[in-house]
This record gives sequence, structure tokens and C-alpha cells, in this order.
Amino acid sequence: MTLTEENLITMGFTANSVSVDDVLYFFSAIDWLRDNTDFSFGEDVSVEDISNLPHSAKLFIIKFISMLKSGALSGSNVTSESIGGMSKSYESFVNGTTGLWQIAKELLGKHLIKGKAKSFGSYSRWK
Repeated sequence: MTLTEENLITMGFTANSVSVDDVLYFFSAIDWLRDNTDFSFGEDVSVEDISNLPHSAKLFIIKFISMLKSGALSGSNVTSESIGGMSKSYESFVNGTTGLWQIAKELLGKHLIKGKAKSFGSYSRWK
């Protein structure tokens, strides 16, 4: 599939949410959905495949692209502030993968097939 403005509109994306230049990010998001959800895509993803996705999955694609473009998946976040000639910089390391999985859980919910863990109660051999 070729990513064109017409295809993006046909698939249900709003103006400026995904651009034609985001083609690598877009197909990376599709690969992520293919690997981690129960959505089925053909080897050559079609416009119909994307059109049939729920709106939450389309929103996930937009968020995924945004995170890749902003560097949020790189794992670090630097902020700074300056007041009256003094400045302070803060750096925190954020696991971008954790943030991605949080967004995926919120938007994709029951469609996720990986990342689910079940907890079993503790037990004692001596009872």
C-alpha cells in the first residue's frame, strides 16, 4: 500500500493527524499492532485493513507515530527552567516502552495478546 493523502482520508484519519511523510512510522505502528494484538493484516496491508480497524486502534497509530517523532521512546526526558538569571535542568529517565504499553492498554484493551500477566496467590508447602 502507498501512503497518500487520499488513502489516509479513506482509512479514516483526520487532517494533519498522519502525514504522507510518516510512512515508515505508520508501517512500524502496523507491525507493532500485527505483533501485539489480535488484529489481522495481510502481508501487504490494504486500505481496507486499516479502514476496518476500530477508532481506538487508529488513535493508537497516531499516538505511536507521535511518540516516535518526539523521541519519547528513546528513554530520556530533559527539562529546564530559568528564573531571574538562574537556571536549573532536570533529567529523568522514563521507560518509553512502559508508556507505550500504557497507551496500548487504554486504547486497545481486549485486543492485546501480549503483556498480560496473571497473578496467582502465594502458598505454603507446610499447610
